[in-house]
Amino acid sequence: MKKFSILLALLLMITVGCEEKSNTAAAEDKSDLTAPVEQKVKEIMPFKDRKYIYENGIDIKFEEVNERDENMVRHAYNYPTISGLKDKEVQDRINKEVEEVGKSMLSEIETKFASLKKQGELKINQKNINAFLSYNYNNVIFIEYGASIDFPYTEGETFQKYRNLCLGYDLNTGERIKLEDVFKPGSDYKTKLNNFVCQYIIEHNYDDYNSERMTKPFQGIRDYQSFSLSSDGLIIILDEKNDEFVYYGSPEYVFIPMKALQDELYIFDRYFEEGKNIYEKEKLSKKLLPNTIEFKANKLIQEEDKKYFLSIVEGEFINVPDKEIEAKLNEMVQCSLDIDAFKKKAKNESVSGRMSYYNFRVDIFLNSGGYLSVASNENLQQGGRHKNELKPFNYDFGLNKELNLEDIYTDLESLKEEMKRQIEINRIPVPEEILDSSIEKAIQTNKFYFDEYAVVIYFSQEGVELESYNQWIWIPWNELIKDKIKFLQ
Repeated sequence: MKKFSILLALLLMITVGCEEKSNTAAAEDKSDLTAPVEQKVKEIMPFKDRKYIYENGIDIKFEEVNERDENMVRHAYNYPTISGLKDKEVQDRINKEVEEVGKSMLSEIETKFASLKKQGELKINQKNINAFLSYNYNNVIFIEYGASIDFPYTEGETFQKYRNLCLGYDLNTGERIKLEDVFKPGSDYKTKLNNFVCQYIIEHNYDDYNSERMTKPFQGIRDYQSFSLSSDGLIIILDEKNDEFVYYGSPEYVFIPMKALQDELYIFDRYFEEGKNIYEKEKLSKKLLPNTIEFKANKLIQEEDKKYFLSIVEGEFINVPDKEIEAKLNEMVQCSLDIDAFKKKAKNESVSGRMSYYNFRVDIFLNSGGYLSVASNENLQQGGRHKNELKPFNYDFGLNKELNLEDIYTDLESLKEEMKRQIEINRIPVPEEILDSSIEKAIQTNKFYFDEYAVVIYFSQEGVELESYNQWIWIPWNELIKDKIKFLQ
């Protein structure tokens, strides 16, 4: 089967070769033309030490239109407007452009639609504009745009009736952000991104002539390359600009995690200064960045018949900075079930019409900002017995210690009051005379897990029947207690 793989490899060799020649020439140039560029780069924190970024202090409101015109064509528009910037000129400029970009995209589609030979036979049902923020941190926003028109399908019609676009903005000036602005000046980011795109092509078999997805080998990242950003990574958008791909109207997205780019990134620091606040809000919330720690599933057992259902997912944690904690984690996520004994008992149970059930998995609630909150989750139902056991483990790698609730809260009294409120809302039948002691015991058991949005605490009190109720109480980081959470401050 013929492939583009060799040509892809040659492209990468040529790219690297050109870079090496360019670097050699620069080294021999005594004029040191690169010095002014290097001086412009701020001293930035190494990526491995960066635990969080700041959520922008803006408020977001969505403008919505949903109506029909005189021709009974529905117009459905939904796009964000921002407020809260001190510089109202910049704020108005961005809001005006956000509205105009969507309308311009829709106008392009309508122009193409009007040129169709069969336009008299087609009637538009609906026109759509939709936009949302995909990234909103460190004085930068990225907005994903989508526009489309909807009309009845006609056989053989190849007209592309939708468009996608993503644009980034500097909230200091309102200027658009280019791909090169994401990286430090002088960074060889194109070679790195080319490698990711080439890998994507190979993984999806696009380099196979029979796939009909490419007309020629990948030509590399363009100077005007479409891209997007999220707090998890960079997304290269392969759209009609990348003409080596057969474009079917919908772009393809190549996701590149932040940790793969690491110290090449400049987007966190280029537009943000710790001591300068461009917002009306005085305090900004933290957004935790992903840890380099990963959980890799390496064993999957899934069986189902009339006698039993069995599902086991085991694995291991990698890139854990502490070997002792790594060993403890990996011991915790190993299943201890005697599978043969389970199946044998399931066979005996099935005679009386009872099906056996067993599930073991690892739940990862938080793996960012230097924090880790995970649990092994074991669920067994057999022989008239039901066992559901969740074993949480919470750790702060910055402090190198296991976490208690008091380690993530600055005010446990606020937490206790919120627990009381949740007990009342969820109608958990705890007698008033033991309510306080029950809450105190729940906190002291240190059996909980958490993420960036809430903490879930195991609640059980001797003498209180809770079997028919959810024993895990979900406490959201609402506005009343959000400023009490240490890792969000």
